[in-house]
Amino acid sequence: MTQNIRYDSKSDFLLVFLLLFVSGNPAFYRQSWYIEGIVFVSLFLLLMLKKYLTREFLLKYLTYISIFLVIFLIQYFNLGYLSINTVFGFAFRVFIGGIIFYKVGDRFSPLFFNVMYWLCILSFPFYLLHLVEGENALPFTLVDSPRSILFYTFRPQVFESFLRNSGMFWEPGAFQGYINLCLFLNFRRIPYIFKFQKVKLIVILLTLVTTQSTTGYLTFGILCAIYLLMFSHINKLALSFLILIFFFLSFYAYNKLDFLGEKISAQYNEAIQAQGDFDPRRFGALLFDWHYIQKNPLTGNGFSDVTRFADHPFLLQEIRSGENLGLGNGFSNFIASAGILGMLWYLYLIIKNQTKEARKDSIILCVLLIILLQGEPFLNFAFFLGMPFIVLYYRNLTLDENV
Repeated sequence: MTQNIRYDSKSDFLLVFLLLFVSGNPAFYRQSWYIEGIVFVSLFLLLMLKKYLTREFLLKYLTYISIFLVIFLIQYFNLGYLSINTVFGFAFRVFIGGIIFYKVGDRFSPLFFNVMYWLCILSFPFYLLHLVEGENALPFTLVDSPRSILFYTFRPQVFESFLRNSGMFWEPGAFQGYINLCLFLNFRRIPYIFKFQKVKLIVILLTLVTTQSTTGYLTFGILCAIYLLMFSHINKLALSFLILIFFFLSFYAYNKLDFLGEKISAQYNEAIQAQGDFDPRRFGALLFDWHYIQKNPLTGNGFSDVTRFADHPFLLQEIRSGENLGLGNGFSNFIASAGILGMLWYLYLIIKNQTKEARKDSIILCVLLIILLQGEPFLNFAFFLGMPFIVLYYRNLTLDENV
């Protein structure tokens, strides 16, 4: 039985945009008042959505937070230091993500799709301007490192020989992460999207291409294979043939496209040569974090810089001087900070909080999150920290698109 819902209300659209805005836009998180901004957004949502502070939500929130509070307490006795600001900052970001996911419910996936469509549309004129005029194309910015004008980030061309589309996030790798996640969360809507929203899908896919992200392209290939295996109705012989084609295309891309094969090989070789010294890119960050994971494997070393980088005082000096370390592996970074226990609890809640019908989708979602975290520290932000509250879209709904 189908159900008509009005999912694209302006307030819910703005809530999803707000969640994305506070989850990686340099115009917000790179400001000196970022901590105060998180508190303000939390209080704003507390007042605006107070009727959604139900017993169910509070129980989920306290259950989520309780294990991390235990982890923080163990860190205090184990490491001898605990930053109260860090604890409250974590709790506030979980609340921001959690209350928005909870309020929107199973309408999140189509809303997320529409918000990402508009963010992609808005990125194109600025991306073209960026290609023509460079990072200093506009005389004004809301923050200079990197240069953000709210809806687009004019990232400097440093390591690449080409400019890449960052959208409103801190770098192209972050933009692709949200795009790929958006595509996966709408897998069960693909027939509807093909029929009624083809233009939006094309815009989103073209934007993914402009990110020129290694992780983005490889993740998209994995998503295509998952969709064919789980949601397509073609026969097994044709399916096996298509998956084989995807495999050879991926192999060709790795060996023939410079920014894929050479980039991966170079980062891996440099990480091995560094032998645990600090290298912020994904492989180097993984090897660097391994030292701290071994140090406190179960409960981690905390989110405070004082304990997180205790064995590398030169990094603490750089942080205190305003340097952004730019850790490139969000998965190992979170384990080094909150331990294996923290990571397993986070992933367990994503699966546990789903209905039986959506349980299989939630397991795949956890795998996708682990893949995306290999390239970016997404778990620093409210969107990803709030994902244990997400309600996955699995019903066959007839959707009312009118705003």
